[in-house]
Amino acid sequence: MPYFSTGKPRIVILSQVIRTVPDHYVWCSSDGTRPINMSLMNSSATLAESVGTVKSRIYKDGNYTCHATNEFGTDSKTFHVSLI
Repeated sequence: MPYFSTGKPRIVILSQVIRTVPDHYVWCSSDGTRPINMSLMNSSATLAESVGTVKSRIYKDGNYTCHATNEFGTDSKTFHVSLI
């Protein structure tokens, strides 16, 4: 039986620092009561929006933020992308 957490969303990211090559996808997902609206941002620019998991191709180093919102609240986490 699958596990589904309930309540306020909680962002799930693999690491606070992500090393990748240009043009590859970076993503984040969330736990909490579905549906959870997700967005991935760099500075004030929204790169992608989705429900449950959000991903975008990354072309530059920098700080990126994932936001999650559902009927119980919001969560956000910032992580750094370093291109190699």
